[in-house]
Amino acid sequence: MTVPDVNFLPEYCRAFEKCMNGEYTVFRHKDNFGETECGFIKRGLEEFGMPGYYDIVTTYGYGGDRIIRLSDESAKSELISEHKKEFEIYCKDNRIVTYFARFNPFEGNAADFAECFDSVELSRKIVAINLRRDLLYEEFTKAVRRKQRAAVKSGVEVELDYSCDTIDDFIEMYYATMRKRNASEFYFFGREFFSDLTRNLKGKAMLVNARKDGKIVAGELLLYYGETAYTFLCASREGYPVKYEVYLTSAEQSLTMQSLGYKRLVLGGGMSGDTDDSLLQFKRHFSTSPLEDFYIGRKVYDANAYKSLCGKRNATDNGFFPSYRSKN
Repeated sequence: MTVPDVNFLPEYCRAFEKCMNGEYTVFRHKDNFGETECGFIKRGLEEFGMPGYYDIVTTYGYGGDRIIRLSDESAKSELISEHKKEFEIYCKDNRIVTYFARFNPFEGNAADFAECFDSVELSRKIVAINLRRDLLYEEFTKAVRRKQRAAVKSGVEVELDYSCDTIDDFIEMYYATMRKRNASEFYFFGREFFSDLTRNLKGKAMLVNARKDGKIVAGELLLYYGETAYTFLCASREGYPVKYEVYLTSAEQSLTMQSLGYKRLVLGGGMSGDTDDSLLQFKRHFSTSPLEDFYIGRKVYDANAYKSLCGKRNATDNGFFPSYRSKN
């Protein structure tokens, strides 16, 4: 079975079981038209007063339902239709109330499986560096090249840690960065998560560190597999005035992934879906290529159970799905 990128690897998905409070599960369908699969975290609803019921959600990143094998392009609609039918039976039999999917922008699976959801909508635009182009003179803006030089001149050096031996430094910086951004509790991944992820993805994960005066002052956790690499998480040293370091680390990891033959490096989007989001605009310095579309899907399989759950929590439709898990 061909796995297109790191987001679909079981070892990546299982790393989220504890922090997402659920069990990684895969549904597979096979018929004369081809094969499909859907990997997700299955979460119990005991804490909401409904023991024996569950909801499912794809892991953090870009996943969703996908076609594994197609007998013929003309058979796609039939395969998707059968997948939908069998998955609905599966969800009914397993008392699954809702499904929230984050689709992969490079698989086209949002369009392929749209009929399986109540709604599929654009969440935000994301930046993906085209590693098939000349990075320094076609993809990067002049600002990147200028700030790279400034970082080097100030004494910053880049370190590629393929074995992730410096993960403790990264975790310390990451927590400080999340506190500075007032991030939600979800993003404070436990130390065990980082340990599991880097151990299970050995050879598919690396740390790109910026050092100054011998000390790591900023870093990025990079994941890569198939044709695509991802800047998974970023962090900087608390109290250290990071200025141009990230330009150096982002440029270096792009050049490294290009040398290894990868097709793209995904930097992700902004903190919101706004096209003028400051983080998105910063990331655009590294790619003059068109932005990619990141879609999400929502599905209610048991309307009565969903209504009951929302009632127990006095939940209203505030845009968060499922509503009963909203913190507001």
